[in-house]
Amino acid sequence: MSHTPWVSAEVRDFLHDKILSYEQLETLLLLHSRRTETFSPRAVAELLHVPDQTAADLLDRMLRQHLLAMQVVGASIRFSYGPDSAALAGVVDQLAESYNNNRLVIMNLMNANAMERVRMLAQNIFVLDRKKGKDG
Repeated sequence: MSHTPWVSAEVRDFLHDKILSYEQLETLLLLHSRRTETFSPRAVAELLHVPDQTAADLLDRMLRQHLLAMQVVGASIRFSYGPDSAALAGVVDQLAESYNNNRLVIMNLMNANAMERVRMLAQNIFVLDRKKGKDG
């Protein structure tokens, strides 16, 4: 008997709408798992083996998505996990649980979302090219 892992609609929507890369997912899950700590972009970069600028961009994006809190300590900026609503925190909790229980399901959802974004971009380019051809 095979068991199909289940992921809630909220987690599916969250992945589709908010999480654009594996680096972003790993950054969110890192801060989620270490909620009492604060991190500089450099610390995140070192922990996840990504360039400093990539870590800074990811942290900034998640701050704008209301997933993180930011503290300024002297000349240093530090980030911590801090969703601005209980609902958002609940979705991230579900995501972390789903990722821990069946990582491949989450990765497959992210792959499908990436393919959808590529298809939509290609479709938009095609439409713009056709429109340009008719106008030009």
